[in-house]
Formats: sequence, structure tokens, C-alpha cells
Amino acid sequence: MVAAVWLLHPLNVSTVLYIVQRMAQLSALFSLLAMWAYVNARESLEAGQTRTGWLWLFIGVPGLTALAALSKENGLLVPLYCAAIEWFLFRQQRPKSVWIFQSGFFIAPFVVGLAALIALPERIIVGYSQREWTLTERAG
Repeated sequence: MVAAVWLLHPLNVSTVLYIVQRMAQLSALFSLLAMWAYVNARESLEAGQTRTGWLWLFIGVPGLTALAALSKENGLLVPLYCAAIEWFLFRQQRPKSVWIFQSGFFIAPFVVGLAALIALPERIIVGYSQREWTLTERAG
């Protein structure tokens, strides 16, 4: 009863009426759905349902990740979360499809992003020129 009153209390309305909070909530929703899709795909692959596993793995997870990233930029962390799920929850031998997925969905974007950061750091810094604060002010 207390939880229901807390959920319905007008004090909580302000957090869902701000645009930024809605962006964060949408991103969190799609990120959680993407991670759920990843776990569902892995369980399907382990159960021998390769077609279902591949559909969740190569269509569901990237699609939900795209929706999460389009909602808010922190949705791009889903590949990292999926790699952590793989590392901590599925420790047995990984199927070849999981290696392909992790290579294309986590390792390749990480390497490309790191190379871009090293080769063109000014492209990242120029994004702060439209802000009221600099990168060093934000970090400090």
C-alpha cells in the first residue's frame, strides 16, 4: 500500500515531466530491453534454438540498442553491458555466433572509437564549442 501511494504521489510527477528525464527513461527502457533480448538470445542458443537465438542476437539487440541511443547517447553503452553479461553470466563455451556478435557489436566499435579518439581528438572537443562550459570545466 505504501509503495502504491509513493508511486501515485504528485511529488513524483516532476521527474517524468522534464524532457531530459523522459529521454533518460526511454534510453533506460530500451537499454534494459536490449539486455533482456541478449540474455534471451543466449538462452535460446544454449537450448539449441539457433534461429530464435540469431534473430534476437542480430536483429533484436542492435535494433533496441539503436532505439536506446536515439533516445539518449548513453544508450551506446549497451554493447559494453552485453559484454559484461556474457562475461559474468555465460562462462561456459561460447557458440561461434556469440563470438561473431561480440566482435561486430563490441570489439569493432571499441577499436574504431579508440582510433578516432587518438587520430582526431579535435572532433570531440569541437562538440563543446556550442556549450556554455568546456570539456575541462565539465570534467572538474
